[in-house]
Amino acid sequence: MPRSASLVLAAVAVLALSACSGSNSDMAANAPPPAAAAPAPEAPPPAPEPASTSPDQQFIDQAAAGGMAEVDLGRLAREKAGARDVRAFGARMVADHTRANNRLMALAKRLNMTPAGTPDPQQQSMHDQLAAASGADFDKQYIEGQVTAHQQTIQLFEGEAQGGQDAQLKRFARETLPTLRMHLRRAEAIAKRMGG
Repeated sequence: MPRSASLVLAAVAVLALSACSGSNSDMAANAPPPAAAAPAPEAPPPAPEPASTSPDQQFIDQAAAGGMAEVDLGRLAREKAGARDVRAFGARMVADHTRANNRLMALAKRLNMTPAGTPDPQQQSMHDQLAAASGADFDKQYIEGQVTAHQQTIQLFEGEAQGGQDAQLKRFARETLPTLRMHLRRAEAIAKRMGG
């Protein structure tokens, strides 16, 4: 190869190299800035809070659950109690609370309110405990539970009678209170006779 051709080739190579390095720096200068870290995805919106239930709905839920538990435990007492007066008390609970439950369900239906139907874990625990007991042990546990349950139920019904929003529910609570108070007096009398 002639010397002039070699020089031309060398010059072209040098130009090509400088063009490449220049274009690399031009490309770097013209390149978009490195992408910023992607923003963290937005947190999902908080779940909507469940609609709060009205005080009357809460009364219906609690009164229905309590009434059904009274009937359930009363049936256990009729079958398992050792003392005749405890069996009779259980039978009375079945009769009176079935009647009150039926009135409450009819009233709730007229008001387009449905009881929650969720069993109370404390009531379920009491059922399980009593189902495993018998005789005098059953009697003592059942009657002690009835004293406590009726104290709480009276408080619930007094609250509705005084502060409920619906006139029909308030009347139901007022009309049921004398029976609940009589139940409490009987349970306390039986507990006293048993030495409680």
